[in-house]
This record gives sequence, structure tokens and C-alpha cells, in this order.
Amino acid sequence: MSILRRRLNQAISLLTGVRQIRSANRDGPNTLWIGDSHARFNLGHGRLSRRLARIDSKNFVWSIGPRLAYSITRKGWPVDVRVGARLTNQHTRTPNETVFVLGEIDIRMFLSQEVAKASVSLDFLQSYLARCQELACLQRRRPVVAVPIPPSSWLDLDFSPGAGPTQDRLAAHVIFRQQLFHLAARNLNAPIAIFDCSNTLSDENGLLNEIYTDDGCHLNDAGALLYRKEWSEFRSNLP
Repeated sequence: MSILRRRLNQAISLLTGVRQIRSANRDGPNTLWIGDSHARFNLGHGRLSRRLARIDSKNFVWSIGPRLAYSITRKGWPVDVRVGARLTNQHTRTPNETVFVLGEIDIRMFLSQEVAKASVSLDFLQSYLARCQELACLQRRRPVVAVPIPPSSWLDLDFSPGAGPTQDRLAAHVIFRQQLFHLAARNLNAPIAIFDCSNTLSDENGLLNEIYTDDGCHLNDAGALLYRKEWSEFRSNLP
């Protein structure tokens, strides 16, 4: 049964990819969101189970599972994502964006622990941005990297065992965010945009406002509504 379900999901994803190309050529530019579960939850569609799914005529989500930004720098993008990128390159005529939504798991599970040991290293982020640029270029899309949403003060540790303490996760998020902007500003030859909703989503302590999450990790409907509004304004100002 699991094999049949996987084959069905692959077929649906392929069909969705074709619809994405047709949508771009017929309705104008659209946005492809690639990342972990936050790529779905940030748009208000956390229950989507398909690998590649259509949100509306302007937004598609390619969910690649609970991956780390760090693992992408080491192993690259999954095969189906690379193949899909080539297909998009060959058949899409209008300019579009690819938004990369990774890093929250890095912050929650690993970087927060390194903060506690005073040994945090973000050397991998330069390679992560390069991976994002490479894939977007293959798709003939404008690359945008989304800053992970802020950490929450009431993360359920049963949901995420091994996560670092709140203040360490917050410190890791601040460092991660600053480094993204720093590296993007240096990368003048291959510009990459940074989309950041941290200030809008956070409370007075810099943590994720509790009204925007139901599980202490992902955005709820109210958070997703605000996120999409911020994205619409950000996208309208892209060069």
C-alpha cells in the first residue's frame, strides 16, 4: 500500500508541475516555495501531504520533508527537485521566484546547542545560499531565501525532543538571521533576496507571538495570513 501511495503522490506531483508551468505561461509569474513543513504552514496549508502541491494560481509548494539547510549544503537538492528545475527551465517563459524555506530545524535542534557551548558556526550558510542560487538559476527564477520564523517560548518538547532552551534558540535565530543578510549583501555578482517576517511575527522579546502559533513551532492561520500579506508587499518591490 505504501508503494502505491508513493506512486500516486509522484503522479500527482508531476501533474502539479505541469500545471505550474502552464499557470506561469498563461497567468503570468508565480512563486514556488521549496522547503520543510514551514513552506506549507507559512502559507496556511500545513495539512498538504503531496510532495508538490498547488496553493493557487500564484503559489506552488514543493515540500522536501524535515531537512536541514546544512544537509542541503552537503548533499544538494533531492533528485526530483533538480529534475523538476530542468523541466521548468525548458518550458517556462515568464520570470518567477523560488523562495527557499529552510533553517528552522537547524536553529531549533543544533545551532541552539552550539550557542550554549559558545561554539556556534554558520560557515555552511555561504554554501547554502550558493545551492539556492544554483537551483533558482537552473529554473530561470529569481532566488529568495526566507528567514526562519522566530522561535517560540512554549515549544512542546514532546513534539521536538532535543530542542535547545528558549533563549539559546532565540540567540541562534538572531545570529542565523544576521548572517543571511550579511552574506546576501556581500554577494553582489549573484544577488539573492532575503525575505524576513521576524519583526512582524515576534513579540516584545523577539520570540514568536503566541497568537500566531498553535503548536509552538509552526504558524497557525492567523500567522500565515500575516506572512502572506508581508510576502505580497515584499514581492511587489522585487527588482
